[in-house]
Amino acid sequence: MSDTPISDSTPHNVAELGLLCRKLERDVNDGIDRIKRILAERDTARMQAAQKVDIRKEFRHLLGTDDIEQGVAVVRDMQQRIKRLEQENDAMRADLLLWNEQEAKP
Repeated sequence: MSDTPISDSTPHNVAELGLLCRKLERDVNDGIDRIKRILAERDTARMQAAQKVDIRKEFRHLLGTDDIEQGVAVVRDMQQRIKRLEQENDAMRADLLLWNEQEAKP
């Protein structure tokens, strides 16, 4: 069996060979475009994988763990602490306003 069955089966007339060459060139260009797309997808996948690693490092750095459940617990504890500190701040402001009002009275 020949390794060029298409050209072997085409009559050797210049116009038909020209058409065949155009078809083959289009096929090659389509293949090259497909390869470029596949390589771009591969590069994108590599970048996303690298970002995941960086996100895990950041997560571990900020929360002391890269375990999601533990991280969620740490964040919830931080949220509760922030709320408590805000409440204490509000209470101190109210006390300060009251004190200022009392000091302003003759």
